[in-house]
Amino acid sequence: MRNLYWLMVFAASLLAVLTTLAGCACDDDDDDNDDNDDNDASDDDNGDDDNDAGDDDDDDNDNDDNQIACYRDYDSDGFGDAEVDQDFQADTCPEGWVDDHTDCNDADFLTNPDAAELPTDDIDEDCDGADLIPANDTGIFVAPSGDDLNPGTMEAPMKTIDAGVEVAQASNLPVFVAVGDYTEYIETKVSIHGGYSDETWERGGKGPTRINAATDIGVYITNYAHEKSVALSWLTINGGNAALTAAVYVMFEANLTLVNCVLNGGTSSGTSFGIYVWRDSRLNLLGNTIVNNGEGSDYGVAVDGSTLTMINNIVYFDENGDEAVDVVSSSVYLLNNDLWSSDALALVNSEMTAADVNACEWLGCEEASGNISADPAFADFANGDYHLTAGSPCIDTGVDPTPWYDGNLDDRDWDSELRPVGNGWDIGMDEYTSR
Repeated sequence: MRNLYWLMVFAASLLAVLTTLAGCACDDDDDDNDDNDDNDASDDDNGDDDNDAGDDDDDDNDNDDNQIACYRDYDSDGFGDAEVDQDFQADTCPEGWVDDHTDCNDADFLTNPDAAELPTDDIDEDCDGADLIPANDTGIFVAPSGDDLNPGTMEAPMKTIDAGVEVAQASNLPVFVAVGDYTEYIETKVSIHGGYSDETWERGGKGPTRINAATDIGVYITNYAHEKSVALSWLTINGGNAALTAAVYVMFEANLTLVNCVLNGGTSSGTSFGIYVWRDSRLNLLGNTIVNNGEGSDYGVAVDGSTLTMINNIVYFDENGDEAVDVVSSSVYLLNNDLWSSDALALVNSEMTAADVNACEWLGCEEASGNISADPAFADFANGDYHLTAGSPCIDTGVDPTPWYDGNLDDRDWDSELRPVGNGWDIGMDEYTSR
């Protein structure tokens, strides 16, 4: 058997040599008398030899590089600035450059043609030329006083968010939700914005818009293949009580932005997540408070094979917590977050302190700075009151968003109170004021 094996190897080698020789026999005449048949003109349609400098098909990079027009992508959102362009001799644009030039503000990663529009913030996030203002022709309205047989207008809102989402998805509109409690499971491809008065449809701080999961998951994002970016704002979302629970679960290839939300993973005896994000997605978390107090394995933010940007968030979990941020094969940006656990090493993945996080030497880290790990000093964690109290390390330690976001959305916190107060922005959904 061993002799047969080597005989087969020899035969294969011989066949390769004969094949090469046969390939050279197609034209063995020195047509131009220079003793080199390789440089002779071939009989192709152009009369060119396939190895000459003008038509280099031998992959030796002489003159066969493609030229591509690229545009600077300062905010790394995949959309470039039409005013800053450069041609590259390459097949693809280098890092920091893209072949798209449709970004209308390349200094703001929340603004691009694929972004989710945030309401009444004086910013045109999706580059369509207008801000999103709640009106009967711009969204579907939901309130506890409504009826699911209603058309979902300001004057006649629907009663459940799930019913509102179903109607909104048909026209690709967002859902505006009045303050109150909603116990249901919501599966959505469109944005949901809470905190509204059902009388004026303005945000006024009359209480939270609270979504309580009926079973396991509160909100399930299903905008597969980046159908349209989704935003969740001014919401409190509580996971349920099951073997596996989550406040928010994001399916693969989705783009999601959360602003001024409270997420609670639920009371699972198995595994619970504040938010879980599947493959090839992009998640932006801005000014949120994420807590977990399940009885099993708890995670604040879990991201698998995606891009995560976290700015000014609190991630808090008790002694059952496994990791504040769990990252697998992802690109991560962490700026001025408070990642707190009774286990000081359970911040990003495992065996990592706040200093380790900010050093940004861990796998997947693109940028990390200003992150702390300290008890945020909530007013009443056990009863769900996540307002900051005097002396909280989160007061005035957030990052100023105005260099990259100059809308008025960040001028208000979860209670619609003005921010910043004092010497700077606070971390989390609440801007501390003396009470």
